[in-house]
Amino acid sequence: MFRHFLERESDTLEGVVRSKRSKRLPTVLSRDEVRSILSNLEDIPQLIAKLLYGSGLRLREALNLRIKDPDWEFNQIRYLENP
Repeated sequence: MFRHFLERESDTLEGVVRSKRSKRLPTVLSRDEVRSILSNLEDIPQLIAKLLYGSGLRLREALNLRIKDPDWEFNQIRYLENP
C-alpha cells in the first residue's frame, strides 16, 4: 500500500515475516454433489442446508433464525445476533 498508493517506503515493516501460502486447496462440492445432498434431505434439515448453501449463514446463525427474520419484500434475512 505504501509503495503503490502513498509512493513511499514504510519503515515500520522491518522484521515482519510474510505468512506461508497454504499448500492445500479447499474441497468444494460440485453442483451435482450439492443437488444430490439436498435431494436426500427433507423438511427442516433441507431448509437449513439450503440456507447454509445459498446465503452463507453459519450453522448457529441458521439455527437461531426466527420467523420474523426473513424480509420477503426485499429478499433479505434481517438477522440480529443479540435481539
